Amino acid sequence: MRLMQRSGKKEKQKAKNRYQELKAEVQRKLRVDKQQQLEGVCMELEATNSKGNSRQLFRIVKSMFRKFHPRLQGIQSATGENLTEAAQIADRWKGYCEDLYCDEEGKGIEQEYLEQKPPPLHVEVARAIRQTASRKATGPDDVPAELFKAGGETILDRMLRICVTIWETGEWPEEWMFSTFIPLPKKGDLKQHANYRTIAFVSHASKILLRIILERIRVKTEDRNRNCRRTGVILTRKGDEIRSRISEY
Repeated sequence: MRLMQRSGKKEKQKAKNRYQELKAEVQRKLRVDKQQQLEGVCMELEATNSKGNSRQLFRIVKSMFRKFHPRLQGIQSATGENLTEAAQIADRWKGYCEDLYCDEEGKGIEQEYLEQKPPPLHVEVARAIRQTASRKATGPDDVPAELFKAGGETILDRMLRICVTIWETGEWPEEWMFSTFIPLPKKGDLKQHANYRTIAFVSHASKILLRIILERIRVKTEDRNRNCRRTGVILTRKGDEIRSRISEY
């Protein structure tokens, strides 16, 4: 019996020693891999800096010092129930966004529509395409803004025809009505929708026509404010002024 106990203790000690050896070996290899990974990142930083790509340079530096935050694959329902299934989470986000962006204030208000303004011009479409920001995320159509800029006159003429058709018919393309919502976490309990802010990725093609409309509204508003200053009238409700200009288009 004593011999068996001594044999068991020896086996346990032997297994413990083996565990310590393997642990030390794994930690040693992890240190080597970490050093190699750090050297690779430094080489990438030097190469990026030599090319003058400051955007990529700061992105790499930020990734090195970013803290790890585990993402929770779950959200709470309106009744406080924890949802873990992908379909349930998607449905909950859909309902939340519909309630968040529901405009109750504008319901029941009759808009006064004036005469239709002239359709977009060639120069307006060209300026809108030129002012479209590059390196931005695409919408549901996966068409980047760089494509419109690189397309030249071919894309410009095609977008001009599309914008004029929409302007004359008043029908917004169904493809432009879709957007991709991305929830970005803030502080607090990430199971609560209120602790997220949402951004929407829309089609860059729709942004071209929206930029044309916005530019016309800006010009009209500035002219109106300039005339009011000359007569001594000060506009205090900018929101009402913008809404009245939108109704003209």
